[in-house]
Amino acid sequence: MPARGTSVAWKITHRARRDRAKWSRSCKLAGNCCADRDDQPGPLFTTRTGERLDRVQVFKILQRVAAQANTHRPAGERIEVSPHVLRHTFLRKLAEEKGVHYAKEASGHRSDRYIWRYVKPDAQSLADAVDKLA
Repeated sequence: MPARGTSVAWKITHRARRDRAKWSRSCKLAGNCCADRDDQPGPLFTTRTGERLDRVQVFKILQRVAAQANTHRPAGERIEVSPHVLRHTFLRKLAEEKGVHYAKEASGHRSDRYIWRYVKPDAQSLADAVDKLA
């Protein structure tokens, strides 16, 4: 399990060049899938019957993907992922690139108070920021 405050996405993308390349290819494939939709209404990901995926189904899919990713990793480097971890990662990346106001809008929270738990910098980002000041 990753250390508290450490982003799972950061661990995935910063382990090795090979992992970053896989992550990049996955993002490009997902982007191509979205581009091919041409703003069609309805769910992006569906079941075999065409219904929208529910939370339990998404969680199970992510667990299968994580299990495949962990097959050759040592016990201390295994990743754990869930829809909530992906939400945190998405909102943190959005806040870093576009600002906290965009992340607040995307999160759906009415109050600014809640967004700070999503955009809290991890230990590595904080250390990098301190190093830049020195």
